[in-house]
Amino acid sequence: MSSGSSKRKDKDSKKPRDKDKSSSKSKKRSSAEANEVFVVEENGHLVITHGTLRGIVSYLASYHPELPRPALISFFIGYRQFETPMALFSLVKSFFAKPSLPDAPRPTIPTAKHNVPSSSSNVDASTASTSTSTAEISTETISSDQVKLDKQQLRIRTLSFIQLWLEASFSRDFFEENSELYESLLNFLNDNSSKHQADCNRLKLLILRLRKARREAVKLQRGAMDMKKLLPKKLNFLDLNVSEVAEQLTLIESEMFRRIQSHEFLKLSWRSKDRAVLAPGVVAMVERFNMVSFWVATEIVFQKEQKARTAILKKFINLAEKCLELNNFNTVMEILGGMNNVAVQRLKRTWAALSDRAKSTLDDLNDLMDTKQNYKNYRDALELCKVPVVPYLGITLRDLTFIEEGNDDLVDFKYVNHEKLALLGHVVMDVNALQEAGYKLKKSDLFDHFKKLIVFPDEVMYNHSLRAEPPRTADPVVS
Repeated sequence: MSSGSSKRKDKDSKKPRDKDKSSSKSKKRSSAEANEVFVVEENGHLVITHGTLRGIVSYLASYHPELPRPALISFFIGYRQFETPMALFSLVKSFFAKPSLPDAPRPTIPTAKHNVPSSSSNVDASTASTSTSTAEISTETISSDQVKLDKQQLRIRTLSFIQLWLEASFSRDFFEENSELYESLLNFLNDNSSKHQADCNRLKLLILRLRKARREAVKLQRGAMDMKKLLPKKLNFLDLNVSEVAEQLTLIESEMFRRIQSHEFLKLSWRSKDRAVLAPGVVAMVERFNMVSFWVATEIVFQKEQKARTAILKKFINLAEKCLELNNFNTVMEILGGMNNVAVQRLKRTWAALSDRAKSTLDDLNDLMDTKQNYKNYRDALELCKVPVVPYLGITLRDLTFIEEGNDDLVDFKYVNHEKLALLGHVVMDVNALQEAGYKLKKSDLFDHFKKLIVFPDEVMYNHSLRAEPPRTADPVVS
């Protein structure tokens, strides 16, 4: 009896242990899944396709010296699609505390020397290396001809990864919205200074430089907004110098374009109910586009005499041509939009009186900005341009909308779609590269005048158009 009872107790005592063992396996499996990352080879280098955010962070932190810089900047631009800055920093700290190589192929580069990123406050996508065509791709986690990365080296690379983050997105992630994240980063650096003094001090100095630069930029913006200058009296557009007008319009649009922050291009924020808060720079430029287009149409239809209408129409064509010479594609499109307003298009006699040269110039402008083949002519011209440039923002927003709506955020309902993140990042990086350079043009009195333009709604303009050129009845019969 006692023997049987003892056996039963032994059997019963094993059951909880089996359950614990099963639970332990489940935890290990869950932990492994949390670090998953999937890569493919494209054009001679490895590209992350998808994975958990933890897995992607571990891969980028471990191997970022061997990866193209644009791939890293794309991540810092687009990660907010999936997580908050504070949550990302928690993942980085977790990897730093317990670093381990990701279970994915390691990219290898023949040159063994990997430089620490420069401490520039601006990311210049135009000078970043985008090609690793000479790279040899290892199919093993650790290449046999490379020194194995130990925990100490992985921690140093993680600090370098944080430096890249600061350079790419300090204003947005650490300065403007996240004082808590800023304090957490400083505490993290202080806590690890004893073992990584040189690297942590380098990051602290970088933070001081970036913070100072950002404060100075904010002061300049506030100063510009606080200036209360008297606007010039209403001017006759026909009396103005076209080149000067083109320069002042370009300066206005360039300043607006360069103020747009990278995060405004994510999650279609410019179309949301809170767009004025989430994407103020994009919204301001869209509103500016509409204002200039309506101003062009207003100036034309409000001219009472046909000769004056034809003259001002010709002047706007010349203005668009001058803006194109300044690489200001956005204002070119605004002017074309105004001339394509139905109230202007119906003025047949006004259009007929244009000179052949003016008509030819307008045809060239319309061909350049034609929608055929996904704006191929415009894209080709933009690619050949040297900065400074004001691109047509509508195409950028169109491309971002296509990426957002055509790609799911998650793969298999659980993995971060890194390919989508990379696509968004590359579009935004192209914008950032164009934002780097400003125009070295002088502001004139017209600068303030053209900030706010007199416009009228469609129905008012159409009524003026009807008065300018009333609809013709049937032509009289000639006997």
